[in-house]
Amino acid sequence: MPLPQGRDDATANPGDLVPRGERDSFVAFAFAAADVLLTLDEKGTILEAQGALRAFFGAAAAQLAGRALTEFLLPADQPLAEAILARAARATRFERAVLSLVSPGRAAFPVVLGGCLVPSLPGRLFASLSVPTPLPAPGNRDAAGLLDAEAFEAAARAATAAPDGRPRTLALLRVRGLDQAAAKLSPERRTRLLARVGGTLRTRAADGDLAGRLGPDSFGVVTAAPLPSEEIAGEIAAIVATHADGATVAASVSAVDLAAGQLSEAGLAQALAYTLRQFATDAAAPPASLSAGLAAAMDGTTSRLDALRRTIRRDEFAVAFQPIVNIDTGHIHHFEALARFPGTTSPGATISFAEEVGVIAEFDLAMTRRVLRQLEVAPRHAIAVNLSARSVAQPGFRRQLLALLAAHGTAASRLVFELTESAMIDDMPAAVDFLRELRRQGHRVCLDDFGAGRAGYGYLRRFEVDYVKIDGAFLRAAVHDRRERAMLRSVIRLGAELGFSVVGEMIETEEEAALARSVGMALGQGYLLGRPAADLPCAPSSRPVAAGAEPRGTRVPG
Repeated sequence: MPLPQGRDDATANPGDLVPRGERDSFVAFAFAAADVLLTLDEKGTILEAQGALRAFFGAAAAQLAGRALTEFLLPADQPLAEAILARAARATRFERAVLSLVSPGRAAFPVVLGGCLVPSLPGRLFASLSVPTPLPAPGNRDAAGLLDAEAFEAAARAATAAPDGRPRTLALLRVRGLDQAAAKLSPERRTRLLARVGGTLRTRAADGDLAGRLGPDSFGVVTAAPLPSEEIAGEIAAIVATHADGATVAASVSAVDLAAGQLSEAGLAQALAYTLRQFATDAAAPPASLSAGLAAAMDGTTSRLDALRRTIRRDEFAVAFQPIVNIDTGHIHHFEALARFPGTTSPGATISFAEEVGVIAEFDLAMTRRVLRQLEVAPRHAIAVNLSARSVAQPGFRRQLLALLAAHGTAASRLVFELTESAMIDDMPAAVDFLRELRRQGHRVCLDDFGAGRAGYGYLRRFEVDYVKIDGAFLRAAVHDRRERAMLRSVIRLGAELGFSVVGEMIETEEEAALARSVGMALGQGYLLGRPAADLPCAPSSRPVAAGAEPRGTRVPG
């Protein structure tokens, strides 16, 4: 957005608040760094206004006098402005904050609010507005104006030192009981409560912008100086008591030095990611510095990697089998093999970790061996295993998998492969040839989590597949959203033209099952249709799933 040009108004209500000479000096000094100057009373009502008022507010000075500054801000930023003004009455200067200004005939745009209180002029706040340079990245914000965890991590990484070279501090705030108190309120009151909490945190944040929500009860704030722990905890507790019918919370603040020191860019990113994610999920105190955070992250990663490799090498993971059924008849079509790891309730997190540290190909081969052994003792079942895109991208993995399949003969023909879009594939022609070879050998191929990953339609353009599995969130959204339903139908029509069947994932309610039937979805998977089990049923699920053959299957007990 270009900077507003010109000073188009004098004052709304000129007065003798200060001697003329001092006033002129103040105005000249302020205008050197700002585009608009405002004099406010303690409630935030505009008393005087000067500068590029029409560019910012779309109004002349006389039209602004007597109106609240918050009238011109986005609702999400109003609590922040109110908190700033409330704190300004107790300080001589308040931190600059980035707010979104709204004026008639134009979209909201960011402005920097700064200002001070002159002790000799009680009841008056002097505020400045200017356009930030460079403009801030939009980020992903919630209703309280707080960055989401991913956006906050990126912002904190970029703010390891202030412009003057002084290191900033990362304040990590835990408010135990906040999520529980908010859940008991109406949506409107809940939004207001969280907006007040968010506004209070943003008043303490560098640039009024670097504050984020890391989890239901956890927050992060990047500050130019350490937060006064007891003061901020008291403010948050008072807000909750006021807006949540006297509910009580326990707030605590931990400080992490953001000085990067000798950390590389990669080390800094790893340390921050570890610190923020551990704090959001663990009650333990965070590390005192990024260097300590990196050391803890590396120690934790190494230990976890060693444990995972032992689990894979010793074949100590378990396998559960979940049916994929015909939506119309309820007959089992085939099963998906799902990994279960000792000591964890989140298999997905373990799989993601295996991808991040480069052992996913080892695991995919180990899982395939387990399923092949199962197929040898269950001669009428068909079972799907997941292949990470990171595995498929490796030539060594492709060679080993084809050799493994050749060694298991007819049992291997009943193996279905689900390609997960966990990463982009660099050598796309090699991957296309590999999946084509799998299908030539009689294996069915499924594109998993369509609608959730980054490569859905791009993969469909390159890969020939037999099934496309719709991500559960996509299907749930389509229940109530007309646009999502239209997109879902378009995928099913595309399948009819390209020759693949569509599988609905995570079907857990009758409403979701009804939607799947109504849009013509062929197959479904989810707790409503069948939960994962450690053992396969004795009755066959189908005849072997081979190219060109659709199995009849047995009926799901219900």
